[in-house]
This record gives sequence, structure tokens and C-alpha cells, in this order.
Amino acid sequence: MKLGKLLVIAMVLVFAVIGCTNREEMLMGSWRMIDYNSTEPISPELQRDYQTNIENLKRTFALELYDDFTFERKGFGAVERGAWFLQDDGESLVFITQNTDQQGTVIIKEITKRELTIQAVQGDTIVTMLLEKFDL
Repeated sequence: MKLGKLLVIAMVLVFAVIGCTNREEMLMGSWRMIDYNSTEPISPELQRDYQTNIENLKRTFALELYDDFTFERKGFGAVERGAWFLQDDGESLVFITQNTDQQGTVIIKEITKRELTIQAVQGDTIVTMLLEKFDL
């Protein structure tokens, strides 16, 4: 009976360790934005331009997370490169942009093999992005 309990505890520990590595592996690859939501209030006069900008961002945004923990992020014709890592037990994804050393953190709300939902808090505004994995 005691051996059975030890075996169960060992299996739980193994799955916990594999889970952390698995989350990093699930993040690695190419991602594109398929949805964007923000709690920022937009005036009716700016709503049309705002929607156009979001649609343009959906067409141009791409995020590549490499297995050497570097990244490349593209959008609106700009390219940013840097390093990435997980923190808070894999609940947060941190980006450090090359040349500026600016650090940005997003919360991982949900991740599957094909989709990633991330959220950023900027003051009173919460931005949520749904990304889809794709092959280049």
C-alpha cells in the first residue's frame, strides 16, 4: 500500500515537471492574431478607424517564438526581436526587446496546441489577443 502511494506521488511529480517543459514547447513556433479585444473606450467618431487598424493588425501581426528563447514580432511593417521566457510558474510570458531592453509581460489565459489567448494590462485597459499557430 505504501509503495502504491509513493508511485502515485512520483507520477504526479513527473507530470508537473513535464507540464512546465510542455508549456514552453507549446509556445514555440509561429503565431498570428485572429482576434483582438480591448476594454479601452472608443468614441463613435474613431470607431471606424479603430476597426480598420485592428483588421490591418490581424493581417500583419506575426509572432515567432524560437526554441533558443528568442523571438521575432512583426506588425504594421515593424519588426522587433529579443528574448522571451516564462515566469509565475508558466502563467506569464515575458518579452525583452533587443537594443532597448524594454520588458513586456502578458498573462497566458489559455493555451492549446493550436491557439493561445494572452492578456496585457495597460493602466485601466485590458487587451486580450487570440493567436493561432501556423506553419511558415
